[in-house]
Amino acid sequence: MAPQTPSELAQHPEHDHDIKNIPVSSTSDVDAIKAVDPEALEVFQRNVDGVEFRTVSWQRATVVFLKINFAMSILTTPNALATFGAVGGGLSLVAWIILNTYTAVLLGIFRNNHPECHMLADMMGFIWGRVGRELVGVQIVIAQILISAGGIVSTSTALNALSEHGACTVVFALVSAIMITICSSIRTFSRLGWLTWFGFFTFFAAIFIFTVAVARQDRPAAAPPTGDFDLGFKAIAFPGFVVGMVSSANLFICTSGSSMFLPVISEMRKPREYRKAVLWAGILVGIMYVVFSMVIYAYCGIWLSVPALDSAGTLFKKISYGFLLPGLIIGVGIYQHVAAKYVFVRLLRGSKHLQANTAIHWSTWLGINIVLGILGFVIADVDQLNKYFTRIQLPQKNLDSPLLSNKSYAATKEHGLPFLHALTRSHTCQVPFENLELHYSAHKSITLDPADLYTKIVTRRRGGRCMENNTFFATVLRSLGFEVRNCGGRVSRAMSPWPNVRKNQASTYDGWNHMLNLVRLDRQWYVVDVGMGSMGPNMPYPLQDGFETISIAPRKIRLQLRVIAESYGENSNKLWCYDVCHNPTDGGENVWTPTYCFTETEFLPQDYEMMSWFTSTNPRSFFTRSVTSTRMIMDDAQGKIIGNITLFEDRITKSIGADREVVKECATEDERVCALRELFDIDLTEEERGGIPSDRRLD
Repeated sequence: MAPQTPSELAQHPEHDHDIKNIPVSSTSDVDAIKAVDPEALEVFQRNVDGVEFRTVSWQRATVVFLKINFAMSILTTPNALATFGAVGGGLSLVAWIILNTYTAVLLGIFRNNHPECHMLADMMGFIWGRVGRELVGVQIVIAQILISAGGIVSTSTALNALSEHGACTVVFALVSAIMITICSSIRTFSRLGWLTWFGFFTFFAAIFIFTVAVARQDRPAAAPPTGDFDLGFKAIAFPGFVVGMVSSANLFICTSGSSMFLPVISEMRKPREYRKAVLWAGILVGIMYVVFSMVIYAYCGIWLSVPALDSAGTLFKKISYGFLLPGLIIGVGIYQHVAAKYVFVRLLRGSKHLQANTAIHWSTWLGINIVLGILGFVIADVDQLNKYFTRIQLPQKNLDSPLLSNKSYAATKEHGLPFLHALTRSHTCQVPFENLELHYSAHKSITLDPADLYTKIVTRRRGGRCMENNTFFATVLRSLGFEVRNCGGRVSRAMSPWPNVRKNQASTYDGWNHMLNLVRLDRQWYVVDVGMGSMGPNMPYPLQDGFETISIAPRKIRLQLRVIAESYGENSNKLWCYDVCHNPTDGGENVWTPTYCFTETEFLPQDYEMMSWFTSTNPRSFFTRSVTSTRMIMDDAQGKIIGNITLFEDRITKSIGADREVVKECATEDERVCALRELFDIDLTEEERGGIPSDRRLD
């Protein structure tokens, strides 16, 4: 009779070929098996009739480890160096790399002494028992899903940068999730290793091109385009505690992927060669991080753009993203592969399906990868939307809308229009119309990239001008399933803050300098504009000639299709003209003030780039001459906008209906900065506060 336990097997070595079929239930069982054949405890067996997992050489393992640690975090290290200085930051970076490499070596020693360990969760089982094993296992899966979600966001950002197409970010995110899942579905690290070689070298090429590009520039792209500027390069810097800890943590995270090395050992031909692979990977990663980071910091200083690749300028940014994209997809695919492999082994370990090409084997493996890909995509999409909804304080009744669970409802007036009203109100009341980036910053530049706008509006709780607000709002609407068309407009000079311009040029419109959106609901187009400040409609309204309504009582708005006064031709095209009446009368004739006109023609992202560049750089532009910020005021009980609070230069005014009062007149720059924080929830950094030119300061 064949032995039934490991202890019995140790006494009957003639049956050692049955060892893989004996259940391991205790530490004594493990020790007994080791006494007979340590190889039998390996997760994957050699010479099986099925999938040969144990085919990874130490050279291929080295490349996998390189790709795990040599990732997008390389672009965050120059900022950390700016915090500590070149010497202080360099020493900190080297110290963290050594510590992380040593940690990886220790994990490998433990794993090779306990070959039954597949992942860190198995190791924790030795310390915390089954509860600890399951807890850490769940944490590993969740962490990898979050990393996949972050990778989907980064990959969609790269696709956005490479593409001139107006497709929404969600489409790019879906494409990214599919490509990452295809990559992660490759079953073995050996075959994935071939892709890893390609991914590593394309990623290396991207960083190399970016580094050379910033070194060849006369000045960083984020620096002032003309005049002298301080690069901010320091040998040693002395940051505050919080900033120093955050930067130190960023340097640590850069090379902290050692726990992801463990499943690779289980697929190595010779697990004992793991240490050789880890040391080589640690040395090479350390050299690349130090060299690239130092060169980028030396030439960019404190002027590293966000995202960092913008520092190379438009052309080299696209070239870098082009090379970066394969490495980014493959790198994120490895992380998703690790999570899928952990779940796969947990489900099939001890059964013939683990390495046999059965239907159960394939359906389990592909099913896990598809589920992880879907979860990563959903988190990448939903998490950002939820944070945005929190940012604008969207009411709970709207968060419970069936539209959020069924995007087809976004095309209907029944569900789409009420949600659109609520979203517009909440956005204009919480996200200011402001131009502070053109005054309180060192670079004085504006980006319309949706990912950058997300960081600015949601993460940093800032606002923006019409093109920033409406570009971001259109991205949100498309993510929710709305059909959106981006359009362009001309702002009337009756909106000028200067009295003589309003008086003498009230009927004159500027060139194309405004952005708004059209949204279609049940075959009817609606005008949606969250980027016109206090004079905007601040509500969706139908694209209908002669439409009139009260926007903020008693103010009325109207829409007319007419020829503007500047037109020369007898049969000139008509434009949609949005007008405002501040004090409507019941019986008399109302006085309407032209606000802006617009066309139904679709405008592309490159159109707005030109419009934004002119309005943010021309010295005659209102935005470059005056500091302003406006947000609307909501009556929560009525669910209506009742007024606004506006900062213009040194004066802050509050308007409720037809009543207007001066809230504060700022005498000093500190008072204005404090007012921005208290009244507009805009907290400027020390660097931003120092960026305002002397001629625009209040003191």
